Amino acid sequence: MLTLTIKRDHDVLRTIKELSKQKHYNILTEIVKALSSYETSFDNLITYDPNILSRDSQEIETTYEKYKKTSDMLLELYDELMDTIIRYIIDRLLFRYQKNSFAANALKSNLKRNKENIKNLLKRFKNLEDEALIEKEEKVIVRDHFIHQIRVFLIGLVMLLACENIFRYIIDSIKLILLNIDISINVDEEDIIFSWMMCSLFHDIDYMICFMLEKVIRTKNMSMHNNTVTGLLDYLSPQSTEAKNIVNILKKSISNSSRNRDELIKLAKDLITSIRDEVLEYIENININRNVIRSYRECHGVFSAHIMLNFLSTVTSYCKKYIDIISERVSKKVRVLFELIIISILVHNADGLIHLTSLSQLLALCDEVQEWCRLIKFGGIPFPIVVCEYVKLILRREPSGIIVMDVFIVYGDLPKLDRELIEKNIKLRLSIIDKKFKVYREIVRDPTNLVMKILFVIRCRDLEDKVEVNIPYVR
Repeated sequence: MLTLTIKRDHDVLRTIKELSKQKHYNILTEIVKALSSYETSFDNLITYDPNILSRDSQEIETTYEKYKKTSDMLLELYDELMDTIIRYIIDRLLFRYQKNSFAANALKSNLKRNKENIKNLLKRFKNLEDEALIEKEEKVIVRDHFIHQIRVFLIGLVMLLACENIFRYIIDSIKLILLNIDISINVDEEDIIFSWMMCSLFHDIDYMICFMLEKVIRTKNMSMHNNTVTGLLDYLSPQSTEAKNIVNILKKSISNSSRNRDELIKLAKDLITSIRDEVLEYIENININRNVIRSYRECHGVFSAHIMLNFLSTVTSYCKKYIDIISERVSKKVRVLFELIIISILVHNADGLIHLTSLSQLLALCDEVQEWCRLIKFGGIPFPIVVCEYVKLILRREPSGIIVMDVFIVYGDLPKLDRELIEKNIKLRLSIIDKKFKVYREIVRDPTNLVMKILFVIRCRDLEDKVEVNIPYVR
């Protein structure tokens, strides 16, 4: 059983350190070492402050500038975590016994270049988000997604380390896929941690497209984003047709915003079809219905998956090129893991698809749990604030083996924050959770088919509401 109250990131980092002492995974040791190096950076991020709306505007501006500098340092944490990912791919997945071979060194150099490109995209993403968080437009509501990705990774890691059943469930679900491919392929806990890193750390990376679209619509100016567009085109060069379509839609957004949102939805649907028909080789029996994407909000997982496809495609192409060194069995395992990662990012916020993989279930769950220290810019307030006072998790296992989790998301009492805004925020969070997981009500008939039962409770002042979520086994 785990009971964890999260008021700041230190609460999560401390828990990961404690739980990691009971595990002996090399990848986990590297992760903990990287996180420890940036612990002070996390401590300097903005936390909940009940008096924030009473403070002097100059003081608030200074605090936010400090936040931006601190969050810049977390780009370096990304750098270290991506190095861990590359080492795992080279040393553990592909070239365990040929670490210094020509093929290993060639792939390492290629992945390093990919890493720098991703880091540049993350930097542009963060800069666009920083601008959006101080946007003066009254109707605009913006939430942090850059640091949110790291925090989603952290809380998922806590769940994996605290509950062996979650590890076992994800491994078993992957083994079901491998039954039809090669039963001799082994998947272990380190493979799951690696896959979770890839899923969680980049699941919202496409928000740069969303931020650009909104800014272009408001300012009627595309030229300010030329560098970002060029970087996006360069990185997506293997899928240049889709990349150019995104850019063309951005350019046309100056004249007709609603029409071009519709075009982005259509492009997202086309990308789903492309990934389903051309990328999925071993997990081809998963039914990814393109028509489940019905809103602009549901597009971003598709675009994030498309952005990460370039990195993963580099690895799978080397598997084919050096099959004599890597072996067909290892190549199949890597391909299955990477296909799962792409699917899980793609569907994590598509309300009718999140049940498709065990990883996408975990990603969708952690995406909603992560509210602590999350900056939000409400319309009418000239600066971003943290409205969540704390998140409390109670994680336990029933004798039947079903995992039970209570999630309490408690918003603080900000006296000068309009009550209507608070009520609207609570209703919005609950409606998103309810809508995201509603598909389970239709597919869960047998209570013994459950892997997890979750109760979300959202509170603020005298307001409280709740929603229950049952997560079924992926078959």
